[in-house]
Parts: sequence; C-alpha cells; structure tokens
Amino acid sequence: MFSFTYFYFPANNSPQKTEFSIIQTIHCVFDLRLMRCRNSQGLPLLLFTCLLFSYYYTCWHRTQYINEGLPDALVVGVKKSGTGALRSFLKFHPDMNFNTGEIKFFNHPWNYLRGYRWYVNQFEPRTKRGQIRVEKTPEYFHFESLTRLIWLMNPKLKVIVVVRDPVKRTISDHTQETVSRKYGGTIEQKLLDRFGNIDPTSELLAPSLYAKHVKRFLHFFPRDQLHIVDGDSLIKNNPSIELRKIEQFLNVSNYFTTDKFVFSQEKGFYCFNATNNSQTCLGQTKGRKQTPVDDRVVSKLKHFFKRHNQEFFDLIGSESFDWR
Repeated sequence: MFSFTYFYFPANNSPQKTEFSIIQTIHCVFDLRLMRCRNSQGLPLLLFTCLLFSYYYTCWHRTQYINEGLPDALVVGVKKSGTGALRSFLKFHPDMNFNTGEIKFFNHPWNYLRGYRWYVNQFEPRTKRGQIRVEKTPEYFHFESLTRLIWLMNPKLKVIVVVRDPVKRTISDHTQETVSRKYGGTIEQKLLDRFGNIDPTSELLAPSLYAKHVKRFLHFFPRDQLHIVDGDSLIKNNPSIELRKIEQFLNVSNYFTTDKFVFSQEKGFYCFNATNNSQTCLGQTKGRKQTPVDDRVVSKLKHFFKRHNQEFFDLIGSESFDWR
C-alpha cells in the first residue's frame, strides 16, 4: 500500500526494478535525511520534492494576483438562519463582489487542496475598482478545524455571522434534511437520547451552539472584525435595517435604503425592488412550512439552549434578540 514500482539506471546502465515507498520518502524529506536515503530512492525523492515545490508555487504562492483576489469578508454561517437571503440582497450592492454560490473552499478537502489560486478563480471579476469581495459558506461556522485555516488566509478578514432563534433554526435544519431526503428519521430520533433527553452530541444541534463557535472565532479574530446579524429581523422586518449595519461594518457606501424593499403578500417576506422597479424575491424553498414538532420536544430544546444563549449574549455584549 502507498507504494509503486519504477525502473532506474545505476552506473552499469542496467535497468533495476525497485519498490518505492511514498511514506518512507516523505519521512526522508521532512526528517532532512536526504543524504541517508538509499540510492534507489534518489530519483523518486527528487521527483517528489520537485512536485511538492511545483504544487506550492502553482496553488499556494501568494502573488499579487492572489492577494488581491482573496475575499475581504466571509459570511460563515449559520445555516438555516438567513444566509441565503443575506447573499441575495448583498449581491446588489455596487461596492460588493459576491460569489454566485457556496464555494466550500475550507470545508471541502478536495477544494482546499487546489489552493488559493483555485479559490480566487471561483469569484466573478470585480466590476469596479475597490469592491469588497465577499464569500458565503455557512458550514465554515461550526467545523472547528476551519477557523485557523481562515485566519491563516487573512488575519484582517471581516467575519459575518447570521443567527436566529436556535430552536427554530434546529427545526428548520431538520425540515431541510427531510425535504432533501439527505438524512432519514424523525427529529426525536436525531435529538433525543434513549432516556428522552436532549443529546448534546447531536449533529443537528451543533450549528445552534452559537457561543461555542463564536468563542473560537474570537480566539483568532478581534471583536471588531466579527459582526452578528439578527436573521429573524432580516427576514421579518425591512432588510435595510440589518443591511445598513453590515454596510457600516464593511465600510462601504449606504446603498440599502428602506424604499429598496417591498413586502410581498404572496411570498410573505420582503423582496428587493431594483432600480427598474422589477422585484427580486427569494426562491420557492425559502419560507417553507416547518415540519410539525411535538411541543414537549420544543420545550426541551428551549431549556437546553437557555444556558448556551446567555453565554452567547455575554460574548457579543448584546441581548437584543427576540429569542433571548
């Protein structure tokens, strides 16, 4: 396993067949034992070293093109909290260059292995000088190993987190999984242990533990580089209220005024009113009815989140949420 066979030509010019261990060669490279490796490994070791440096300079070397192309801000989460709505509005701002979809660079191993050059090439070209480049992938929030990778990319990065009532977010997440048939089972099976209590290790709960994940981000980024968006307010009220706060946070011009949004009676939420009076509304999957959940499960969720919510409020220095 992890080996291949190759032919090499020693001094007598007679071809020799050799089994080459990739792991052993990597061990030689990183232990700096290049001169002590067997002669039969000289060629693959040289090739491996060349490939390693070639990969680095092609994918990761921070050229001016890459440094200018990396995002200035990330919407890192939380999924099912209004991140899709936020992106659909922010993409209209003339001072923002927003990716069209979720790139999933940091949380997808294959994408990350492609390096910064690939990441930069996923964005649409800036339409004007000085645009703020923004990317949105909600999974960045609750995968613990990703925060350091994000910080290493840009310690001055501005981070945006959209939160909503964690009980509603959890139920909405379950509804999404049910509709997409991604995971089977009832919400009770996903949330409760064999004694009928909330299982704190449930994957469905993980994104809703705001304090845990915000604390990790604050370990790498100062508080003034982290902005919290009230996802419930973004959807229920005129979105310009939350969007103006983001404009101030990103230090861009004031574009989102109250008159740019019109409430749609048909949809049940606000739509963006473009300059040509054409309305842009969220997709059909937004605002769907939630899966009915037993009141006892809802009560258990509220009790479980109470301590986590208070810790979150203390971290961000605010309790201006309806679900506190």
